[in-house]
Amino acid sequence: MDTAIKDNSSTAISESFNWNKIILLIAAGLILRAFFLFETPIMPLQVGDSTPDFRLELFDGKEITGKGILGKPHVFFFFAGWCPCANLSVPFLKRAHEEYASKGVSFVGVGFQDTRESLNSFVSRHNLTFPAGPDVNNEVGNLFGIATPPVTVFVNSEGKIASIFSGKVKKYEDLQPHLEKLI
Repeated sequence: MDTAIKDNSSTAISESFNWNKIILLIAAGLILRAFFLFETPIMPLQVGDSTPDFRLELFDGKEITGKGILGKPHVFFFFAGWCPCANLSVPFLKRAHEEYASKGVSFVGVGFQDTRESLNSFVSRHNLTFPAGPDVNNEVGNLFGIATPPVTVFVNSEGKIASIFSGKVKKYEDLQPHLEKLI
């Protein structure tokens, strides 16, 4: 009878030990999953911040860099082909480009959070009058702290963020105060 008691108690201890192992493995798995799934949050640039050092290959094969924009004001339009607000903003950005290019302001479209094909289609469909390039890995968008399109970033000739317009451009006049800060 003593033998039966020992067997039952060792089985209970063994089962308890197995559950502890299982719980420990599940907890470790959840911690590792959380560590690898959650990225560092994107910190948006603020007015007065320096433009990040970035590199963007344009659809025409040319390249633009953060250091290469110094000395000339720039407008960066962050868009995605799937974004209705970005699509509706384009006519106003094209008009701004037509009016402010002669005043020395350069415009660049940065397509992100989308495929290269969709971004190229966006540029063709809207017949963009300013250069644009795909940021398919969201590297430039992340450097600028852009979480979702559309966002228009206005950079002065010293490479500092002069202003930021987030969301759909509803009318041309929405852009004018930002543009005037650049000239």
